[in-house]
Amino acid sequence: MTGNLLGEQFENYVFDQIRDRQELNASGFGTSLKTPDQIQVLNNKNSFLKLASGVDFFGVTPIPTQQEAIDQGLINENEDFTENFSIPGLRGSTLSEIGIGKYKLLEEQIIENNKIQSAKGNEKLKNLGFSPKQINSLGLGSTLAKKSILFGGLGELKGGSITKRSGINTSTNLWDTTSAYGLGGSQFGKQPMPGITSATVDCINRGSIRSANITIKAYNTFQFQLLELLYLRLGFTMMLEWGHSKYVDGDVLNTVGSTLIEDMFFDDKGYSQLEVLKTIEEYRKKYSGNYDGFFGRVTNFSWDFNPDGTYNINLKLVTLGDIIESLQINIPTQILSFSNNTDGDSVNSNSTLEKWLDDEVKADVKNRAVWANGKYINLKNLNYNPAVPFKYKGKTTVNQNHQRVRVNAEKEAYDKLLKEEPWRTSKLGITEGLTNENSYFVTFQTLLEKIFDNVIPRVENKSSTPILGMGFDEKLNIVSAQPNQISFDLSVCFVKPMIYLPSINKSSLESAYVKDFFVLEKDGDEDLFYGQLMNVYLNFDFVKKQLNRSTDKEGMISLFKFLESICDGINSSLGNVNKIEPIINAEKNEIVFIDQNPIRGNAKVIQKLLDLVPDPTDVVPFQIYGIDSSKNQSNFVKSFKFDTKIDSKLASMITIGTTAGGSQSKVTDGTAFSNWNAGLIDRFQKKIIPPKKFLTPAQEEEAAEANFDDQTREILANWWGKTDVAEKTDRNNVGTKARAAFRVLGQEETNPDKLSWDIKSGRQGRKTHLSRFNTKSGEYKGYSFEFLNLIQFQANYIQWKKTIGKNILASEDVNLSSSYQSWLTFAFGGNIVGKENTDGEAFKVQQKEAMYLNLSNANFYKQGKQAFKEYIRLRDQKIYRITGSPSNQQGFIPVELSLTLDGLSGIKIYQKINIEQKFLPSEYQTSALSGTLDFIIQKVNHKIAEEKWETSLSTISIPPTKTVNNEVIDDGLFTFLGISNGVNLTGDRTITGTAPRILATELTPSSKVKEELKSSEALRLKAYDDPGSNSGLPITIGYGQTFYAPGQQYTRNGELKTQGGKSFDRLKSGTNLIQRGDTITEQSADSAFNQIANNFGSVMITAGKLIVPMTQNEYDALLHFSYNAGKYPSSAKAPLYKLIRDKDYVSAGAQLERTLVGNEDKPNLWLSRRQKEADIWYTNNPGNTPNNYIPTFPIMVPTL
Repeated sequence: MTGNLLGEQFENYVFDQIRDRQELNASGFGTSLKTPDQIQVLNNKNSFLKLASGVDFFGVTPIPTQQEAIDQGLINENEDFTENFSIPGLRGSTLSEIGIGKYKLLEEQIIENNKIQSAKGNEKLKNLGFSPKQINSLGLGSTLAKKSILFGGLGELKGGSITKRSGINTSTNLWDTTSAYGLGGSQFGKQPMPGITSATVDCINRGSIRSANITIKAYNTFQFQLLELLYLRLGFTMMLEWGHSKYVDGDVLNTVGSTLIEDMFFDDKGYSQLEVLKTIEEYRKKYSGNYDGFFGRVTNFSWDFNPDGTYNINLKLVTLGDIIESLQINIPTQILSFSNNTDGDSVNSNSTLEKWLDDEVKADVKNRAVWANGKYINLKNLNYNPAVPFKYKGKTTVNQNHQRVRVNAEKEAYDKLLKEEPWRTSKLGITEGLTNENSYFVTFQTLLEKIFDNVIPRVENKSSTPILGMGFDEKLNIVSAQPNQISFDLSVCFVKPMIYLPSINKSSLESAYVKDFFVLEKDGDEDLFYGQLMNVYLNFDFVKKQLNRSTDKEGMISLFKFLESICDGINSSLGNVNKIEPIINAEKNEIVFIDQNPIRGNAKVIQKLLDLVPDPTDVVPFQIYGIDSSKNQSNFVKSFKFDTKIDSKLASMITIGTTAGGSQSKVTDGTAFSNWNAGLIDRFQKKIIPPKKFLTPAQEEEAAEANFDDQTREILANWWGKTDVAEKTDRNNVGTKARAAFRVLGQEETNPDKLSWDIKSGRQGRKTHLSRFNTKSGEYKGYSFEFLNLIQFQANYIQWKKTIGKNILASEDVNLSSSYQSWLTFAFGGNIVGKENTDGEAFKVQQKEAMYLNLSNANFYKQGKQAFKEYIRLRDQKIYRITGSPSNQQGFIPVELSLTLDGLSGIKIYQKINIEQKFLPSEYQTSALSGTLDFIIQKVNHKIAEEKWETSLSTISIPPTKTVNNEVIDDGLFTFLGISNGVNLTGDRTITGTAPRILATELTPSSKVKEELKSSEALRLKAYDDPGSNSGLPITIGYGQTFYAPGQQYTRNGELKTQGGKSFDRLKSGTNLIQRGDTITEQSADSAFNQIANNFGSVMITAGKLIVPMTQNEYDALLHFSYNAGKYPSSAKAPLYKLIRDKDYVSAGAQLERTLVGNEDKPNLWLSRRQKEADIWYTNNPGNTPNNYIPTFPIMVPTL
């Protein structure tokens, strides 16, 4: 149990106990009989409850030696009391004369304090009513606490077990150690001993901190004062334990024996708090989940005095981790220096952590790039510092010139690496705003280690242990990560890039010496991809800012607030696709970090990282109701309920999830609830469309084209400059002047003063005028032109930009906010796939122009963050439609499942609960292998009262995410992003094939698709009604033909006929349509089919204007589709045809599978046919690979 991995399975002993109890509850079912042991456990479910105090009476504080006084700083008040001469036993230094005086004063103070504390302890016992003899017998330490354990009343720890009181106190003493009645005197009769009446253990702060509320009854003043002395002590630690007296382990009846209170709580070995917590878990395992313990400190108490002279006491304990709220992070510096620098310069630092950071900067006199095994980096120096990042060291040898030289194997390996991967020395060119001061970074792990060593107080017992632990294991502190994710705010943090887009340049920022944030492991064809939080590099300046912000009135900032602000900064910098936060692992009393957004394939990642994780087949789900005869198990769950707590923030997501195939709209992600509603649709909101200000895709395209035209004309006019406009001239007055101008225009000269004329209509119908404009020749963003006036230039450029120049870009025209690939290209250098620059070359950004380290350009990072979020939104949408796995961006969903069961320990927060019962709707069943939501334990509460123990489990939900093949999802990582529909690449489908593409007009139907069509249509020699329509029309015959081909023979009413004409379309006259009762021969059917198939292939290409390259399989799939859906274009086919014309073949295959799959009455009539056509389309498909085919479009020039 790590405490920071969402969805861990229960430990094996918990699953074993669930199985044992469910088998126990099913015993006696059918012909089997319950055994005596089973009957005893089922009928005697008594539970126990114990409470022991951590209050000791003050012992003698030992006087430290002089050396211990020096080491512990007990006599050092920022003065030097030592002299550097050797005295035996003092390790080379001793106290000066002044120091000796200070030491003697310390000695006297300790002796006096021992007397005072001992006297005060005795006084408390005396005031309580203990006699001097009794006080002397109790002595110092834990004797009174051992004699006052609340267990079945008041018990005494003797010889490793708790002796319970019995009988009546016949003396007049207030205190005795054996009697159950009469403790506290007999003023009001012989009253019973005090005892616990009930206890509840609840999870607070979303489960990461636990509280215990204990009710105790005292029957007189002495008892109350005794309990007040031992238990009502704010800040003191207590041990609460509970469990079942009897339980089954397999077929064996067991009894809970001695527990932690008896075995170690009062041990003189001085166990640390962490050791106590570990031991609690050991006892849980020892007693198979039938024991539990709570180690906490007293935070509050209250009591009522009743009319009958008794006291009702309520005691509140909280787990030790609650101290995080009060721990101060910006403590004043007391450490002289963290560095080895001894040049005497001082740095003004406000706190210990600031001093550490300042010392690291101060010690960096060698302009290091990476040091301390990757714990620190200087980003400016890392942007290729030619110095080798390690010292020259090694053994010496003699070279061929008989010279002794030093050999360094590490350097030789590094030199070899540079030869193989020269990008390691590449440098990003634009580094404005990157200075020496803001270039220092430290790993999150190192920061936590420094906090642990220099901020967390320690408890001194037999050994020194921290009051609060920290989980900074590099491998277990993992978070969700996205492909091609980077830091978008280097003033906060830096993560080592893992950009596996081939078109993006690598750089020295990916140095092998920098710690890896991203982890990519293959699991078959799928990728386990996540981030290592401890390897996030935090900017020194950012850490300092967090140390000096959000302070209270006293200028203090709590450790928890500080860690929250660090996590918030990381979340924002990484694109706001993570929800990392600090929590307390109450089981270990340590700070850990979780990401609410689960890792894709979270269960497989946990299986990889942790040992002893149960296999899915070993998981034992809770039975909710009744008996499962196949497993011979029945439930021990007492009640369960399901509750949704959806607030307004989630309302839009829920709404999107109710639509047909609901996943995402332009503004809302609904995939988290789409599986929940899979196969269902709300008839009153079948589709969610964007708000009015958003347009449909078709409207967007139309508006974009209109805006493009208008905006381009305006831009071109500004670029063109001033035009020379002549006065209006009547047509009759043009004469030779106009003719001369047009003759000049036709000459191949480049004189910029040449004139051109353009007709414009006058207000009177017969009148026109000519306006004179400058003509120009030149080049604009890759478009070359000669002798054009402004109007001609604008028209021709727009036409060129929409056709030949579609993929030609000028740097200033690249939209960095909408294309993450483009942004990455400008950030790190590289080329934009499929685009050319204005010189006709591949669009490239040189590394000297790369802007990732241009910290002064805040807008550039803002654009990148926006483009990244859109990339992730589209990517998640593709993943959902391909795999059915929803987005992992929503985090925790307030859909709660609650169970109440017979008490069970070992279940911990953030573990996954497994439920499997036929009485639950399938969506609620969260077995290890299925489920639309994963239920994660949020709270584990316990109630112990009237000798019964109940456990209540409360959950939150996360959508179960699956691993994916990143390369398949991204299709070369970015070309796939243009798709608006998901692609199902199952079976033999591929987009990494090798099939060539040739111009579609040169393709004809293959024999394979003809045979496939014949098989799909099936030969029918007698006319039949179309099964797809209620009317039965059109009548069909042969291989699905609805009209006769020219020259085809058929028999109608017993007469052999031959179809005339040349048309392969249905004639308006209807003379070539099939009629009921018609018959044909197989030879006639075959001949007509070949003619019709060839005709369909030709018409679908020309009528659909699909003059693009296609593979034979793509052509065949489209023919197969057209044979069923018609060969001419239609509005339903328009999206498919557009994708083909845009050469987005991957998307087109997905669109083909979704086009015309049925009609209103039979919505899935042709679904299997569309799937078969998609299979053909994706056979050996090469994806959206570039090709050299560029259509030639005429450039239209306005003429008179």
